[in-house]
Amino acid sequence: MYQASRYPLRVHALTGARSYTTTRSQLGSQLKTGLEGRWDHRESPQVSCNEFRSLSRAAGTSPRATNSKLVNPQLRRYSSRGLASHAPTLQGINPIELSAASDAPAVTIRPPGVLDTNFATEAVLLIGWVLDKPVDAEKVQAAWEALNTAWPILSARLRYDKKTKKWEYHIPTKPCAHGFASLSISDSMDKHYQPSQPSDKIRCTPKPSPLHLFQPRGPRSMKDIVNADRPVCHLHVTTFNDASLLSFSVPHIVCDAGGLAAVARGLESIINGGPPPPPLSSHDPFAAYAQKASEDVPAPPNWRVTSPLETVSVYARGICTELFGAKMENRDIFFPKDEVKRIKAEAMEDIRRDMCAHASQTSSAPLNVFYTTNFRDHFNLPSHFPHNAVAYVATDAIPLSSMAKLPLGNVALNIRKTVATQSEKPAIERWIRWRLVNEGKIQICFDPWRGAWQIATNWREMNLLNIDFSGALPDGELKQSGKLRSQYLWMDGLGPVLRNWIGLIADEPSGGMWMAGTFAKKTWEDPRGFGRFIDTKV
Repeated sequence: MYQASRYPLRVHALTGARSYTTTRSQLGSQLKTGLEGRWDHRESPQVSCNEFRSLSRAAGTSPRATNSKLVNPQLRRYSSRGLASHAPTLQGINPIELSAASDAPAVTIRPPGVLDTNFATEAVLLIGWVLDKPVDAEKVQAAWEALNTAWPILSARLRYDKKTKKWEYHIPTKPCAHGFASLSISDSMDKHYQPSQPSDKIRCTPKPSPLHLFQPRGPRSMKDIVNADRPVCHLHVTTFNDASLLSFSVPHIVCDAGGLAAVARGLESIINGGPPPPPLSSHDPFAAYAQKASEDVPAPPNWRVTSPLETVSVYARGICTELFGAKMENRDIFFPKDEVKRIKAEAMEDIRRDMCAHASQTSSAPLNVFYTTNFRDHFNLPSHFPHNAVAYVATDAIPLSSMAKLPLGNVALNIRKTVATQSEKPAIERWIRWRLVNEGKIQICFDPWRGAWQIATNWREMNLLNIDFSGALPDGELKQSGKLRSQYLWMDGLGPVLRNWIGLIADEPSGGMWMAGTFAKKTWEDPRGFGRFIDTKV
């Protein structure tokens, strides 16, 4: 099986992540699954790479058309055999044959938002739900097609102009080639995948990432999305005899986790018989900040653009880390309801004693905590705004030797005050302008020579485990067995490896809270910290 460099969602949390890892080998369009002969497959019609790329040229218009220019190519006919021959296939699985010829759509070309291209443009976000019953994949596909009709950008192709060094959306003006596939496995899910489970005690468990079940037909890299002419957003459904997996794949340049949640909420509404979400505006709410940006924009607290010497240090550290650094591991941490109450109620010293992943007690290396803050509310963005809208907040540096001695409550209070101050609208506007004026430069919030960093993020407000996909149940199943229940939220990604990351992921509907993180194995197994909660039976 092909191997991919994977990281948990929110790779944008480490600005300049590409500086700390070397480029990984890109995966091909085929993926051996090991489950040949057991799957049924459905897929939306696909327009081939050369066919879609020729749309702009067909009318004598360059693919690098003026932004938002409508291209009206000559409509071409494609045989079902021609379409099927270009669709990527899995071993043992054939794409469906189209019953009739298909017309190539006209496309609208426009750029991504100015902030979107400032995030980790090499990254592909993956997020999925483990559902406790099998769903009807055709119902999900129908809802997905309706959402793509309401939001055509989900079916857009992504292009990169090497001459102008700019990204472009090629958005079909008519429904075309939705990114959808489904698999049916006539077996129990437990025989193929066992996600982390809630427990009655704090529990730290490895996070499996079975791409062959969540996204077997999805992209394997940004290069795959561009070169294979894939729609930017891909939805996949895998059904078992007793459960389902529903997952999205989308480039980070399109949206952040909050934007992907908006896509999931749109699907939820349609799949349950509600209306599609309102149309998306082509207006970029942050474009004005790019026009106002100037060279004298002061850097946000604790941020700076690297000097030539610091740039060399950053790259040298990245190469050494890639070659000799500890291997990162993804793990889940579950906090049962009673433990959450206890932690909230007890003194900060008790929190430190029970929860702190102890840092080195001798190192004087400075540590910066780096928090991603969602600023949609500050700019009155609509709830269905699907693009990137987060800022990066960095705390003052604290020596690691001091960190181990401080009560975690003091550290938490410092982070809380920093986030509150730097999340006010004037501070965010300053961050946006500085970010845009320094686009393309390495921006860091830690000492490039010897500094350490800890990345933190918070998804709890998105209530992702409360999204209801019950409308996808087979006819009559809802009345017979009740609503679908989300058992687990899976997340992963393709792109640079993220280090020293931890996040509050979701509240468990039955009580308790999920966290996840990426640390070196020795950090996870440290008996003074997370190692106390590792379940040795897993």
